Amino acid sequence: MSLVLRDYQTEIIERTRAEFRRHRAVLVQSPTGSGKTALAAYMIARASERQKRAWFLCHRDFLLTQTSAALDQAGVPHGFIAAGREFNPYQRVAVCSVDTLRRRLDRLTPPDLIIWDEAHHTGAKTWSGVYAWAGDKCRHVGLSATPARLDGRGLDKHFGALVNGPSVGWLIARNYLS
Repeated sequence: MSLVLRDYQTEIIERTRAEFRRHRAVLVQSPTGSGKTALAAYMIARASERQKRAWFLCHRDFLLTQTSAALDQAGVPHGFIAAGREFNPYQRVAVCSVDTLRRRLDRLTPPDLIIWDEAHHTGAKTWSGVYAWAGDKCRHVGLSATPARLDGRGLDKHFGALVNGPSVGWLIARNYLS
């Protein structure tokens, strides 16, 4: 695997694992540009190495492509559950479009791990329907730079713990962001 995490990303992984000892769903907040996709690729690679099934869920086509590239870099074979992309039911790892996934739930079984990109959307009707379908059958990691909803509803219905990543200022001071 050619994916190497930064020190602060390794700390986020360790804190997320610690929260998994008490919760089935953990929300990770980290700024845009801090490497949340790299975190996801790392977690998915570890799950796949342990013969676990893992899905990365997102809602934009460019995010499907970006995540697929990160998984390729990490050396993780994967497929898609997304319109216009070939579906392989035997792949342990899938990059999923939330809209396509919700229409195919009756033909699928929840994986061991779901990573929710832009997790602040889990409160939306379509996203929460997918979440309810998977429920306690798997572990959930939510990723968001802004873990707050415009409608004021919290995310505590879906995530039992919050792991905060570094601040934008901290990342800038250490030349990770400009």
